[in-house]
Amino acid sequence: MKKIILVLACAFGALALNAQTEKVVFGKMPKSAQEFVQTYFAKENVQDVELNRDDKSEKYTVSFANGNQVVFDNSGDWTEINMKVGPVPANVVPANIKAHVSNNYSKYQIVQMMQNDKGYQVKLQRNRSVLRQGWQYSEDKRLNRL
Repeated sequence: MKKIILVLACAFGALALNAQTEKVVFGKMPKSAQEFVQTYFAKENVQDVELNRDDKSEKYTVSFANGNQVVFDNSGDWTEINMKVGPVPANVVPANIKAHVSNNYSKYQIVQMMQNDKGYQVKLQRNRSVLRQGWQYSEDKRLNRL
């Protein structure tokens, strides 16, 4: 029994070492991430920047004083934007998604946006009502629902 507990403790310890989070200064992020924040979130105060490392990747999470957050990959490209106050900056939203939301969900705001190699996923909110939508660009630049 003691051996099993020891093995489990070692396994959990190894997992904890693989995923590490540390606070870093804003200037330690990739230049493109710094420029993104300075361009699209210029009026917001950066509260902290966390570097999350695991075996496969590094992510930088920028938290602002008002609760908004932006997550960047290790090359400085944004992967997620979470807004607690206000919508995702309009200039960040691809034109096709902006037009689709405007035409079909005009009373909603985009309050969360994620991107990966498959496309974009957004969360729309009106008052307290939440609606999740996912879209993917096809090769002919058409917008398809995920």
